[in-house]
Amino acid sequence: MLDPAGAAGVPDRYTLSVQLREKVDTFAVERSGFATRASIELIAAYSLQENATGTRVLAGSTRTISAYNLLDNDFSTVVAADDARNRAVQQLAYEIRNRLAAHFSSAPRVAGGSPDAAPVPTPEVGSDPFALPATEGPFVRTGG
Repeated sequence: MLDPAGAAGVPDRYTLSVQLREKVDTFAVERSGFATRASIELIAAYSLQENATGTRVLAGSTRTISAYNLLDNDFSTVVAADDARNRAVQQLAYEIRNRLAAHFSSAPRVAGGSPDAAPVPTPEVGSDPFALPATEGPFVRTGG
């Protein structure tokens, strides 16, 4: 549920649904054949639904890539991978928050000051919810 004001006892107006997909790639291979770097790609497909009507008012997807070193110590590699994953999740959350803010700041206002959200067309049945729109800019790279 989405309640930016955090007011108790007020019914939630919107529900934000987010689906995550993760892909890990290794690269920077040494002569010995061992990879020394890896990256985590996270793709978030999100949808904002107005609870009163069940209308979807915003939908989209975003992705980010965060890299980390593959180290000799397995524990250190796990810690580095977790840190990269956390950075990627924070970047996705930041991007979704900004898109929600843009949506609500540009939504027309009606009496009472609440946004009059226009419905978003439903994607075709069987379409990939993780597919980025053709107008989507390049993805964001985080981490080192």
